[in-house]
Amino acid sequence: MRRYNQKVERVCGRVFLVLFLLSLPVVWARLFVVGEKADPLDLEGRYANRMPELNAKEFWHGDFQNNLEKALADQMPASESIRTKYLDTKRVLFNGLNWISEKKDSNYRLIADGLYFYSGDDYLVRHYYDYVKANEAAIKESSNYYSNLPIENKYQYLVTLESTADFDHPEMEEEYVNRFASYYPAFKQSALKIGSYDNYKKLFTKTDHHWNYAGSYRGYQEIIRLILSDEEETIKPAEKVAFNYDFQGSKYRFAYPTLSHEKFTAYRFETKAHDTYVNGEKTIYGHQDEFFSDSAKRTEAGATSYGAFYGLDYATIKFDFHQPEKGNLLMIGYSDTNAIDELVASHFNQTFVIDPRLCTKTEFEKIITENDFEYFLLVPNSGAYIPALTDQLEGMS
Repeated sequence: MRRYNQKVERVCGRVFLVLFLLSLPVVWARLFVVGEKADPLDLEGRYANRMPELNAKEFWHGDFQNNLEKALADQMPASESIRTKYLDTKRVLFNGLNWISEKKDSNYRLIADGLYFYSGDDYLVRHYYDYVKANEAAIKESSNYYSNLPIENKYQYLVTLESTADFDHPEMEEEYVNRFASYYPAFKQSALKIGSYDNYKKLFTKTDHHWNYAGSYRGYQEIIRLILSDEEETIKPAEKVAFNYDFQGSKYRFAYPTLSHEKFTAYRFETKAHDTYVNGEKTIYGHQDEFFSDSAKRTEAGATSYGAFYGLDYATIKFDFHQPEKGNLLMIGYSDTNAIDELVASHFNQTFVIDPRLCTKTEFEKIITENDFEYFLLVPNSGAYIPALTDQLEGMS
């Protein structure tokens, strides 16, 4: 099935490539006459990429070329309109050719590049892929690096995604989780297990790869039980709020226009007074308080995303709850943890949250040297292990 789907994706990609090449002269003319576009891109839920400054080091590593390509695509006149037309055309192609995947006795129906509807439902899901097998050497390197850190109590909590929980063969999830865990024998481990498609719908959003309010809350509870104990009391939601905002996740951008839509729902929590530092600067992390405190945001129409609500990704976030009797935690994870960082941190004295895509090895090891950590936690997801840190950042994908 993957082979046939890749053929469909290649056809769609070529359509956009032709449009892009034909528009390049117009892009340069626009930049010269009008200047750069810096406005948000409604279709993609992000700001337009700006033209990069030429830097010898970035040019040598290829970062300049990659950033230039992204900027040219965004700075193209009427770029969102063109992409909308392209995506409309692509949807027609996929709708006309997805019978190929349905021939294979599968409940997955191809909707967009690597995205499917399952069993006639409207949740955007990815098909099974064995990330452990594809990244075995790097996972072994990761385990060796983190197992040798000078922190006694080590834990790992795996956020299982639908791409490793084949809904046609649910037994594959358990095998995957156990195989991944076997690479980290020095860690006490647990995992968010999906189990079935019905459970998936309870734990994740329709259009995003991130867990929803219920999934993230379950993850928070299981992490605290993993590190502390079943007796440790977790924070209960003060309120469940269903906003009138349309939720536009990462999959929405790739599958637009689909019939998959949902309103954004979140739990409101009340935590103890604390201080938060983002990349060393004292600030407030995320926009949850703003959403909950503004009555208009509960009823007005609009659109939001996971990062716009819970917070964006940063190299380091430090939470200080001023509870020296409870010990310090060092946590490494991706944006999955953004929704629960503060909740987890409330059970410790100081908590440092590290994003391995943005934090250098030098900075990370300096944090370990300058602080006394009792607990260390890895929070990978089943589509992205936590790599051993280096000083050559790969950045955000």
